[in-house]
Amino acid sequence: MSFLIKSISNSYKFTSNNIFSCLNRNSIYNPIWNINLQNQLNSFTRNYTTETKFTTIDINSYDSKKLKNVIRVGLFKFSDKDLTLDKLVESIPSEILENGTFYRDTKRFGNYLYKISFTTPSKAMDFYNHLKSITEKDEKVSKLKLTYPFVNLVRSSMDRIYNITDEEIEKLPIPQLNTQLTIVKEQGDIDNAVRLLLNGRLPNELIDGEEMPVLGFDCEWPGLRKFLVGESARVSLIQLSTDTHTCLFRVNLCGLDRTSSLGRLLLSDKILKVGHGIGKDANKIQKDWGFLMENIGDIFYLPIVQRMINRDLVSVAAVFDQVNLKKNRTTLISNWATTGDLTNQQIQSSAKNAYYARHLYFKLKDMKPDVDL
Repeated sequence: MSFLIKSISNSYKFTSNNIFSCLNRNSIYNPIWNINLQNQLNSFTRNYTTETKFTTIDINSYDSKKLKNVIRVGLFKFSDKDLTLDKLVESIPSEILENGTFYRDTKRFGNYLYKISFTTPSKAMDFYNHLKSITEKDEKVSKLKLTYPFVNLVRSSMDRIYNITDEEIEKLPIPQLNTQLTIVKEQGDIDNAVRLLLNGRLPNELIDGEEMPVLGFDCEWPGLRKFLVGESARVSLIQLSTDTHTCLFRVNLCGLDRTSSLGRLLLSDKILKVGHGIGKDANKIQKDWGFLMENIGDIFYLPIVQRMINRDLVSVAAVFDQVNLKKNRTTLISNWATTGDLTNQQIQSSAKNAYYARHLYFKLKDMKPDVDL
């Protein structure tokens, strides 16, 4: 039995489920062994679930999952008899501690025994950053960290920081497109449009080692076709943008081939294409046109965007640029594969999507969220 207890002590990967499973199996053959092991496990955590000056609320593992903005602090009896929760947090300012409610998980046997819940993510992170700093600087704690991670952030419990409602978005101004706009309908016009995006060059004329061009990207296709006739429409429009030029390639008319300058642009590892949900767009283009885009960046996965409740492009632009990119219902269900002219609303909304994808990429890529996950 001493071997089993030692094994549990030396590995934080063991959980209460492992222990109960072991108890249940052996209880069939040795009920006394079951009781003795349970008593030792109780002793294993007793001191560290009771000795604290903080008022704690007992909570079971199931209910603890409902807590918001939680920092977990785990202490093991075998680690250091002098290392208590009070000792660990004694240097944290009292105004930070006052923002937390201390819970004691009664069924985890040493795994994250204390869970401190805060009213906001920012307050939780104040506590977390102070405590993390202590555990990293304190020589004794740092050594013990090699055995067990004392401080953990419960990511799933954190409230999303950045939020905006549909009503608030509606009140924001509709931005003007501040770039030159080129619409390509003929195959012979593709090269000229690509040169506008690459400072007068074609993709094969770019030089290794020079600063990489960054283009905003989006694409459109008729979404209703699948519901009306039971088949998915091909990508009909590809939008690419710099800070000065936006080009709309109507590929349902001018075509899309991997050997064309537009195809080489999409395939080039010397040109970064950034968009919102661009990975899904790349898969769609591969399915429809037979090749997979290279060197893409998705602003959806930027750390600060991941802290939002709604992470669509409209919400991102509204929160961080205070503009309204919402498409009206007519535009949403419009026919992007028409052989006639696109409406002004189609042109403006599609062009802005590409422009703001690039604009937001540069604005947010190095911006650290106030909660650093």
